[in-house]
Amino acid sequence: MTNTTTVITWLVRRAGIPFDATIWVPDTGTVEEAKAEARREHGANAQAVRRPNDPHWTSLEPASR
Repeated sequence: MTNTTTVITWLVRRAGIPFDATIWVPDTGTVEEAKAEARREHGANAQAVRRPNDPHWTSLEPASR
């Protein structure tokens, strides 16, 4: 038996670099989890953004404090 998880692809923006990376977050994940994953994978100033064709589009998340 194979375990699978449905994920949502988020775009990642870093300071001065427009949307050059992506992260996958489980569809049950929160915005806070997406922000944390973006920062873990791409640095403290990374911002997570939902893909434009997702039904729950979000604007840019604030940069880390």
